[in-house]
Amino acid sequence: VLQRLPRISTKSLNTDSAHSHFSGYETFDSQLIFRVKMSLKKYKQTPIHVVEDHHEVIPHIYKSMGAKYLPLENNTLVHFDSHPDMLIPHNLQADDVTDKYKLFTELSIENWIMPAVYAGHFNKLIWIKQEWCNQMDDGSYVFHVGKYEKSGQIKLTATNSYFVSEVLYAPLEELTNVKQVTLIVVTFKTQNMNESFDKMRQLLSLENDSYVLDIDLDYFSTRNPFQELYKLANLYERLQTIYKCETPSTSNTEELSKFVATRSEQLNNLKQFFMNLGDEKVKDLFDETTCELLTELVNEVNKYYTIVDWELIHEAGCTCDDMARPLPHHVTDQDQLIPLIDNTFKFWFSVVDQAKPPVLITISRSSEDDYCPPEQVDVIESHVLSLLRKKYDTNDLHLHYAENSDSE
Repeated sequence: VLQRLPRISTKSLNTDSAHSHFSGYETFDSQLIFRVKMSLKKYKQTPIHVVEDHHEVIPHIYKSMGAKYLPLENNTLVHFDSHPDMLIPHNLQADDVTDKYKLFTELSIENWIMPAVYAGHFNKLIWIKQEWCNQMDDGSYVFHVGKYEKSGQIKLTATNSYFVSEVLYAPLEELTNVKQVTLIVVTFKTQNMNESFDKMRQLLSLENDSYVLDIDLDYFSTRNPFQELYKLANLYERLQTIYKCETPSTSNTEELSKFVATRSEQLNNLKQFFMNLGDEKVKDLFDETTCELLTELVNEVNKYYTIVDWELIHEAGCTCDDMARPLPHHVTDQDQLIPLIDNTFKFWFSVVDQAKPPVLITISRSSEDDYCPPEQVDVIESHVLSLLRKKYDTNDLHLHYAENSDSE
């Protein structure tokens, strides 16, 4: 639901490249953490890392920890984005967060943050969003992330529908190796910004934090790519009917656990259907109405398209089950882009004027998967970089997406 589209062209992080980024970060030994705390270094200039896909920022963050610029634990992530990116890879075991090869292989654009929380690297997340994003309500949420003993996966105690609908919830008593995290969700409103500086400073409390400033360029203009997927077959509307669910408005652990079990079975059955088209036995998993809807969907898609990615269709369904909180779709008018960027950073720089600079800055373009409109991304990137480099007086710029493009 609320999850962001897993990339349309699936490619995981290059683990050979990731190895060099991860150099020096091989253990969570408590003595090492203590030594790093006592001997943190400071960059001569604040580094800015620009990648294409958002999860590709993780190796650069981890490299900063390994090189003793960023503490190994209890950092803050300031996350400007039209999407939370706070899901958890279902195929990642909790014990594998310390294995860089397994970790980087499983990360994707919608799930790269929470494994780092479970590993202890971040204990405060600040999601700054636009008014057109409503995957989560504004507020401050304190919850726990831990290892779910029944499956070995990472689960959490947050009861927001964003997490519950994605079957990530588990009761605290069923989690081990628990980490507490504070999530602050803030909507930046372009009007009346000057009236809320002090309130925002107090809410974010960044004065003593070591933090990463993370920006997805789709924060300024974003599309929902799934709206165009197999459009002749009216796919998106059909998926909404099939995948819809109503998350319980409760904090009762028994009710939430029951919902998660039911929802998990539903999603697994739907995945089995799309992975095994033609197997009549799979249809027995559904009631008559759902079976008819699925059959109609398949027939309509096959009617208009000869090459179909059925796995992608299932992933699309997982993003549109709660249309009260859909994936955002707001393409900013071209003449409004620069004013929007200027106003955003004018406000942000005023909010953090009493805080230390970020240890490093990470930026995701998100244009190849069409979240940030490709026709706008270069303009947005250029202006964002200009403001950041001027503010932090830095020339330490790394355009990793350009390097990757040259090597392909």
